[in-house]
Amino acid sequence: TMGFIAAGRAAVQRRSSGSYNLDTRMPCGEETVMTEEEQATWLKERTAALDELMPMTDQEFLDEVEELAWGWGRHLLPFSDKRRHECADHKRKLILKQKELFKTLRLWHPLALKYPSLMKRFDTAPPSTRENRDFRMNVEYLANEEKIANFTYADFLKETDGLKFTSEQWALPQVGDVVEGTVKVIGEEGAFVEIDSYKVKSWAQVPTKYSSLKPVSSVEEAGVTVGQVIKAAVIETGVRSVVPGDKDAVQYILSLQSIELENAWEKAMAKFNLKEGTDPFFQVTVLKMEMWGASVMTEEGLVGMITNKDLGEKAGDAGLVGAELRVRIFQIREENKDVVNPRMVSDYPIVFSYSSVMKMELAKKYKIGDVAPAKINQFYPTSMDIEIDGVPFTIRKVDVTSYRKPFELSDIFATDETIKVYCMASDESGELRWSIRALEPTPGAIMFRKDKVFEEAEETAKIFFEKQVVERKKMDENLQQTLNSALDDFMENPADSTESKAPPSSVLGDDDDDAGLGF
Repeated sequence: TMGFIAAGRAAVQRRSSGSYNLDTRMPCGEETVMTEEEQATWLKERTAALDELMPMTDQEFLDEVEELAWGWGRHLLPFSDKRRHECADHKRKLILKQKELFKTLRLWHPLALKYPSLMKRFDTAPPSTRENRDFRMNVEYLANEEKIANFTYADFLKETDGLKFTSEQWALPQVGDVVEGTVKVIGEEGAFVEIDSYKVKSWAQVPTKYSSLKPVSSVEEAGVTVGQVIKAAVIETGVRSVVPGDKDAVQYILSLQSIELENAWEKAMAKFNLKEGTDPFFQVTVLKMEMWGASVMTEEGLVGMITNKDLGEKAGDAGLVGAELRVRIFQIREENKDVVNPRMVSDYPIVFSYSSVMKMELAKKYKIGDVAPAKINQFYPTSMDIEIDGVPFTIRKVDVTSYRKPFELSDIFATDETIKVYCMASDESGELRWSIRALEPTPGAIMFRKDKVFEEAEETAKIFFEKQVVERKKMDENLQQTLNSALDDFMENPADSTESKAPPSSVLGDDDDDAGLGF
C-alpha cells in the first residue's frame, strides 16, 4: 500500500515538473512574467472581451454539459458498460466542480468542455497542495501565447465568427470551384495536393485519369511534378482519404482535365466563330478508323470525328491511323461538350471537315470555266456524290442535264464511272460548284450522246464560259440599272418608298443557271 502511494506521489511530481515531454510550452524569446494582481486584471479584461464574442448563459452552459455527458455515457446503446457510465459521470462532476473555471476556459480552449479529463496533461504548474488537484488558469502562459503569435484570442474569434466559420472566407471548396494547391507527393494512382487557396488547408488528390485531357499513363507524363503549384477544378468532395493515421479523414478529388477542357473549348469556339486573329484550321491526329469514319484528336486533346463521306478516297484506310490531318470544324454538338471519351457516334462533341480544307486547296487549282475529271461514288433521288482529286462533292440533279422529262441518274451513269464536270463557281473559301449540264452542246445531250459530250467537253466549256461571262456582265448591268432607278424613285417620292412592293423575279434560279446562253 505504501509503495502505491509513493508511486502515486512520484507521478504527481513528474507531472508537476513537466517531465515525460508533457510541457506544451514552446520557448520563444523572454517568457512573460506578471504579478498576481496583473494576472487577475489581464484575465478579467480579456475574458470579458471573449465573452462578448461567444456569450453563454448559466443555463446554456449546464445544458451543454448534460448534452456532453449523454454523449460520453451513450446510455441508449443496447448493452451496458459500467466503466463508460462511470467515466461520463466523472467528467460531468469534474466540470461542475469548477463550473466558473470551465465557463472561462471554454473561451480560451473550446475543446476543454469536450475533453475535461485530459486537462491534467496540460497541468505543468506545481499543485498548491498535494491534496488540492483543482485546475487553475496559467495566465502568464496565455499572455505569452498571444505575444508569440502576434495576435490575440479575441482576434482569432473575430476572424472565425466565434468559431462558427460562417463567413465566405471560410467557405470550403465546392464541386466546380477552381482551387490552387501544391503537389506534395506523386504515386501510382495520381498526385496528392495540399490546397492553398482557402483559409483551411485541405488534402486533395489528382487521379491519373484526370491529370490531362490527353490519354496519359502517369501524372508525370501529364507534366505534374512534386513542388509544382497547380490550378485544378474540384469534381468530388468528402472522399475517403488514404492518408495514414486518420481513418475518418476525407479529401477532395481535383481535375486538371476540366481546366484543359474549358480552355480547349474556348479556343475551338473562337475558331468556329471565325474570331478575328484566329486560324480556323486544326491539326488533328487520327486515333482510329471506324465503320462510319475516323476518330481524331486535336493538339489540345479534344476528340472529334470525320465521316466517311467527308474523308473521300481516304475512307476506311487503316494506314491513316497516327497520321496528321488539317481540318476545320463542321459542326459542334453543345450537349456533348463534357464528353472526353466518346463511345458512340452520337457522343462525339465535334464533327470535323477534312474535305473543306481539301476543297480550299482544290479551289487554287480549278477556276470558273475549267473542266475536271471526276469519279461517281453514290446516287440519290435528287443528287449524286462525286470525287475530284479525292475530294468529295455533290452534284444536284438539275445540274446534270437540261432534259425536262423524268429520269434516274443511275440510268445515265454507273458507280465508279469516270466523267467530266464543269466548274461553275470557285472562290478562296473552298466553295466549288460543278455542273455537267454546262457541257451539253444541246439540251438533253448527256441522255443520248454521253461519250460525245465528254469527248468535246473542253471545247464546249470554252464556248459556255465566253457566253457565261457575257451573260454575267449583262446581269450586273441590269442589276445596277434597277438599283439606280429605285434610288431615283426614292429621291423623288420618299413617302412611297415605305409601301410594300413585290420583289423582282430571281435573276438566276435553280433551273435556269444556263438559260439564255444558247444551249
